[in-house]
Amino acid sequence: MAHVNYAKGTGRQPDLGVNIGLLVDRFLQAARHKGLMVSDDDRDTLSHLLAAAADAEGLLTAQARRIALLETLSLTDELTTLMNRRGFEREMRRLLANAKRYDERGVMAVIDLDDFKSINDVYGHAAGDAVLASFGRALAAMVRQTDLVARLGGDEFALVLARTDVTGAMARIAQIEQSLDGLIVPYTSHRIPVACSIGTVKFDGLDDFEHLLQRVDNAMYANKRKRKAARG
Repeated sequence: MAHVNYAKGTGRQPDLGVNIGLLVDRFLQAARHKGLMVSDDDRDTLSHLLAAAADAEGLLTAQARRIALLETLSLTDELTTLMNRRGFEREMRRLLANAKRYDERGVMAVIDLDDFKSINDVYGHAAGDAVLASFGRALAAMVRQTDLVARLGGDEFALVLARTDVTGAMARIAQIEQSLDGLIVPYTSHRIPVACSIGTVKFDGLDDFEHLLQRVDNAMYANKRKRKAARG
């Protein structure tokens, strides 16, 4: 069988149908060059081969799409449609690698809803889910498409403003905190008030994911204790 060279620098192999088609063309050209007759049976065989290649290519394409969909679902929080913790960790590690390589800086925030258990206790778990979904939408609407927004689990969210002026990013997160703290979520005949505590830290190329997450968690819990003490 003739060897097919793949184009250099394309980053991917040609489609299966293209490869089979090239082989068939080369076979027919060689037959004509040598003056060989190609029988009707041979032509039928080649037609079936091309049809089989097209079917196989279609199956591979469909499988690739299913794999891509499953990967997307595995990185997405079903309730809020934001990234889940797994997706967030993957993207955050990529951002930290870029920060190290290109000397970039950014700000990471963790947001925790205050006394979320009482919402479930008073209004029910369906209401709690509605609050989480609404909070996630509100948070996502306040940031750029290049920023990261995720639900880490439970009532905890994460926000990352990357490749940005740190002073401006800190000010922006303070504005987001003001907007989200006191958010009202309509649910059936109720209007559910939502309060949140935010911890914020700066990061650069010297940070690693685990220590950065620990630092921002500590900042969030310190803010939560401060707010609780202020309420008496």
